[in-house]
Amino acid sequence: MVSKSDSSFISGQKIPKKMDLLLKAAMEESFPHMLRFFYKDADLLFDMERGFEYMDKELLEIYPERLSRGGTRLADVLVKVFMKDGAFQWFLLHLEIQGKYSSGFPFRMFEYYYRLVDRFKVPVIAFAIFSGAENQQFSDTYHSSLLGTGLAYRYQGYQIFQHSAGELLAMDNPFALVVLAAQKAHLENKVSEAALGKERLMIFKAMLATGKYDAAQMLSFLGFLKQIIYIKDPEINHQFDLEIDNLKQGENNMGRLWDAVSEFMREEALINARIELQGPAGDEIRKEMVKELQTKMLKAAYDRMWKEHEERNEALVREEFLRELTTEKKNVVKKKLMDEYVSKMSAILATL
Repeated sequence: MVSKSDSSFISGQKIPKKMDLLLKAAMEESFPHMLRFFYKDADLLFDMERGFEYMDKELLEIYPERLSRGGTRLADVLVKVFMKDGAFQWFLLHLEIQGKYSSGFPFRMFEYYYRLVDRFKVPVIAFAIFSGAENQQFSDTYHSSLLGTGLAYRYQGYQIFQHSAGELLAMDNPFALVVLAAQKAHLENKVSEAALGKERLMIFKAMLATGKYDAAQMLSFLGFLKQIIYIKDPEINHQFDLEIDNLKQGENNMGRLWDAVSEFMREEALINARIELQGPAGDEIRKEMVKELQTKMLKAAYDRMWKEHEERNEALVREEFLRELTTEKKNVVKKKLMDEYVSKMSAILATL
């Protein structure tokens, strides 16, 4: 699936860092891998091919207070997840990302739970991802008891430093690398920017090595890295871009789509140079230019892929069964292939 991340994440331009919101976008991008991170048998349990339904509107309806308690209230996600088999077809997964723990947090998780169950009458599982420093305190249970009556509601709590950097890298899982990036973000102002640059490049290379993200997803992850591990030094950023450009010839060749990433990096640098001369007033112009560039790069890449696919398909048709098809049937085959291509492109462009 393609990320719902805001296109401004692609930019190297500093935006006010709200780690919870950055993580929300990146975790939506890596959601299937998040399930695999927490459930070893995820591919047997969940219907990954069917996809996932994000229910932001429904989340707001059952908890309208989320808009009135500050920006961190937006760092929650509600997803409809389909099962492969079992007593029920689907369930709801509620995910909240919390940077600063508060004593009222467990009750809020319980509020979400009982409102969701009351509204949808389906099973609900809940995760709380705590994105604070290594010594962050957190709770995974809400308790209430009085005069012999009580309850204990337990949700799945995970603190981003629960696994070491080595353990996360060994998992070969995109979600694990999102967690690792969140860990490294806490090094800002504690180590040199040169050291941060090495960490950022290491994580990007690790994501590329998984082979589990296409170029559109790599573009999104690249923007996430630039924001969550932010570096001011233009020379370090330039070197980072050069390193990424060189990676396209590496072992994990992503073909035409990876070329789009490299071309995007070069064009983005030109945009940065032009808009920098306009000062703060050019920020909105720059965002639109970057968004338009991303769309153009991906469309061009898919156009090239489609042309190559069509040529291969024509050769196959000729060799295998072209002689057996009437002209009408040939047109049906071609239309079906084009519909699949248009559907794929629409899904990508709708997220930009």
